[in-house]
Amino acid sequence: MSVSNFIKKMMFSRQLNFEKGKFEMLGIRGVILPARTLTKFVEEMYKEEGDEAFEILFEAGKEHGRLGVEKLGKKNKVGKREFISEVIESGNVMGLGEAKVDVFNPGKGVLKIRLKNSPLEDEFKNSETLKDLDRSIDDFQRGVFHAMAESVFEEEIKSKETKCSYLGDRFCEFIIKTKD
Repeated sequence: MSVSNFIKKMMFSRQLNFEKGKFEMLGIRGVILPARTLTKFVEEMYKEEGDEAFEILFEAGKEHGRLGVEKLGKKNKVGKREFISEVIESGNVMGLGEAKVDVFNPGKGVLKIRLKNSPLEDEFKNSETLKDLDRSIDDFQRGVFHAMAESVFEEEIKSKETKCSYLGDRFCEFIIKTKD
């Protein structure tokens, strides 16, 4: 197993800490949870709120993205392209799936991200409550990407998941654009 340059940089600068009873990345204390546990949260929210549960996930993802933007942006002072790469890599490391930037055009206000291996996909398919959903499921990840793009484009944006592997596509695709 190779360790990414991002993780090496984080460890060298002491921005990734594992201590007894503590996990911290970029000065933010975290908890590592199995995807099954997160799926249980979603199942319970879905039972109570229906599709509104996915809006809650989107908003939580935006908050998670804002934390990453705040910590990565303030600490590193890098260009937009490198900043996006670092945010994407931090999400990959944290287990949100394998994300990759397909298109980044700041002049046109467009960002397209491909996501594979979402940890929720298999868990949702195995869930009695969620297995028959007929909608995309990566609202948390979309929220993270939305917050990141909002920071980079420095204006209001809109985001949409246009492909979803949960629904049979080969990968998930998110298109994020500045509002017209």
